Amino acid sequence: RHNMSRMFGDTADEMVARCAQWRMPAKERYMGDFNVTSRNPVLIVGNTHDPTTPLVSARNVSETFAGSVLLQHDSYGHDSLMMGSLCTARAIRSYFVNGTMPAKGTVCPVKAKLFTVESGWDTVLKELKQD
Repeated sequence: RHNMSRMFGDTADEMVARCAQWRMPAKERYMGDFNVTSRNPVLIVGNTHDPTTPLVSARNVSETFAGSVLLQHDSYGHDSLMMGSLCTARAIRSYFVNGTMPAKGTVCPVKAKLFTVESGWDTVLKELKQD
């Protein structure tokens, strides 16, 4: 895992593996495949530079859900809320309000600059109100 996420790949495995030492039987065990057809298409948002869940992992998740779309949030950090993006916010709003998906391959830029205290969300929220 270290080659996929140099910062957290090895530690994430260690944390998850701790539950393997629990001395209780599992109530159930999933034995099927992970190819899923959901009732509605799923919008997956993945950060370009996520130290915990790399973009390739978001692509893998998207490939298991038939009809899903991966929206690439071009930012740093572990989730898409770390750096504001009007493009990402609009795409998520359209998904929840209208059920529309962004075009496959969409990459959304962010409003914040790296290594500043500003997340860019103040600007994004003001612009969203004007829509």
